[in-house]
Amino acid sequence: MPCNTIQTNTVNLEKCPNHDLLEKALRSEFERFESRSGDRFTFYAEGQLVTLVNGRATSRLDEQSLQRVVGRVKQAYSREVVKFACKRFGWATEKGLDANNFFIRKG
Repeated sequence: MPCNTIQTNTVNLEKCPNHDLLEKALRSEFERFESRSGDRFTFYAEGQLVTLVNGRATSRLDEQSLQRVVGRVKQAYSREVVKFACKRFGWATEKGLDANNFFIRKG
């Protein structure tokens, strides 16, 4: 892939656009979180800068790598939404084998 190519992929976050949870998810999932300005997030994944604006991810990563990153964003965001909902209803989450494997216990 030429070095001047920028790949774009979409993350559908329209139904639950909690930017605080998204920032928390990005901070916990990726190598380095750079910044947040409104609905614009920048972070490093697989050694490359990724920008997420309005659910659209852009980067110099190749298409497959960017799709992998978008999948990780979706998983991390979903994980944070579940944890937030559990806390809201007084339930507890317990860590499992990895970040996407956890147990929910009614408090």
